[in-house]
Amino acid sequence: MLEKLIPIKKDLLLKETDLNKVEKRLVHVVTSKWTPLLQQSNEFRYYEVLDTGPEVMDVAIGDIVLVSWANTVPSFFWEGTKLTLTSEKHIIAVVETDD
Repeated sequence: MLEKLIPIKKDLLLKETDLNKVEKRLVHVVTSKWTPLLQQSNEFRYYEVLDTGPEVMDVAIGDIVLVSWANTVPSFFWEGTKLTLTSEKHIIAVVETDD
């Protein structure tokens, strides 16, 4: 029986996060070219990073990230939780608290 999913290389294991949970945080890294897309599209989702591959440099476990759902593998269930995977290069923004 499988016990744990471990991402490889620059991949991330993600869990979709409710937008309400990130409304009091500041979004960094988003460039001006993304602003119109973010305001007009529901293509983008917020995800919590559950695990990272060994070559991931800019994202840590527990971070909230903004990713286009089109750049994730189809969602799947693992132990009752809906998860997905993506590569670090597909992250549009990291959401940080304003503490």
